[in-house]
Amino acid sequence: MTEFAAQNGAVGAESLAERAAAWIERHDRGEWSESDKSELNAWLAESPAHVIAFLRAEDAWRRADRLSALRISHDAGEFIGERRSISPLLKIVASLVVIALLGVAGVAYYWQPREAIYATMVGGHQTVALADGSRVELGTSTVLHVAANHRTAWLEKGEAYFQIKHDGTQPFAVKSGGYRITDLGTGFAVRNDGLFIKVSLVEGRARLEPTDGQAYVRSALLTPGDVAVATPTSISVTKTTAQSLLDELGWRRGMLIFKHAPLSDAAEEFNRYNAEHIVIADRSVARALIGGSFRTSDVGVFSRAVRDLLGFHVEKEGGDVVISR
Repeated sequence: MTEFAAQNGAVGAESLAERAAAWIERHDRGEWSESDKSELNAWLAESPAHVIAFLRAEDAWRRADRLSALRISHDAGEFIGERRSISPLLKIVASLVVIALLGVAGVAYYWQPREAIYATMVGGHQTVALADGSRVELGTSTVLHVAANHRTAWLEKGEAYFQIKHDGTQPFAVKSGGYRITDLGTGFAVRNDGLFIKVSLVEGRARLEPTDGQAYVRSALLTPGDVAVATPTSISVTKTTAQSLLDELGWRRGMLIFKHAPLSDAAEEFNRYNAEHIVIADRSVARALIGGSFRTSDVGVFSRAVRDLLGFHVEKEGGDVVISR
């Protein structure tokens, strides 16, 4: 790629980031109509680059909210579930920083023809059939890159379920969050939320190992029922039941299933699938436990269940559902 082409690619990426951030800011202010929605959908349909820019800006926007909440928490280890406000300008800057950090090399990487890029919006679900017979299901707000040989994939963000056609001479590998998951005849799910990756092994075997030179982090061989959580400094593996795995992967059927889950965790899951967010007003509400099965889009049904079963106050504020004592 010439220097001129690289510079133009970088400028184009920055312009897309600004446009994507403007869409999100408009929605966050509550200035949103059906015509706005139609216009956004038309812009997204113009190019996969628009979808990717929007997803990155949305991720930076949400991360800015999340980091703000953690920063002012009295206990950084406890998820409060309260939504903190942050200035629209700061959120736009956060979105642009994501693109800026990619640099010219990053822009060149994403537009090379050697790979396919698949992306879903918030609440989206897509099944991708690869030429080698493998299948991948993408969950909400997910970006996945697949190499031209269909035997290597990169999960940039979100969640995906992989049903792999095993090939002993050319194992399938998924890279995400500084780790590699190598197929050994496997069906498994991977989730990358930016702070950690989670690998749930349904069938077969898989090897989870670091790719960024963390010699102090040992690799793990996963078998059915294993759920591994990998951070930049460690891998922890727990064993769960087949039913628990089925519940955890309920998103493949459009379901969220909770069993004695803290209300803060349930709200966070719903917020991953919906533009209408659930806001927990105080810590005592966040710690309350709830169970049940809900459609990923059923924010209203979930809110009424919280009101009727737990006795909490539920009201609409702007585009959010606020739950309080």
